[in-house]
Amino acid sequence: MRVPLDDRETDLFHVHRGALSTHPHRPLTPCTMKLLHSLFVAVPLALLVACASPAAGDTDVVPYPLEDCLVMDASLGSMGDPVRIVYEGREIKFCCEPCVDEFYADPAGYLVKLDAAIAAQD
Repeated sequence: MRVPLDDRETDLFHVHRGALSTHPHRPLTPCTMKLLHSLFVAVPLALLVACASPAAGDTDVVPYPLEDCLVMDASLGSMGDPVRIVYEGREIKFCCEPCVDEFYADPAGYLVKLDAAIAAQD
């Protein structure tokens, strides 16, 4: 990869004896490769997992009591992993991402539907 630097072009990475290097005569050490892996792979992956898991502040969230999607009435997990959101202190689960958009188009109507479904279960 070539990157312009001060009106000159310089090689950002080199291949030295079959190994990736940032210097034309020195290959990257295993320690440097682990550091690059942690910076560009492990840390972003850990952040994605942390964002997807319930936060510590979700302890006062009312759990979703149904086994079906609020929008399509499809079984949760029938279209892959369920999508979870927290809306006004209530956990709501959907069968897919497009259902979340549909929910946000009319949240009050879907909350009435949720309350009716909960009342029917009791």
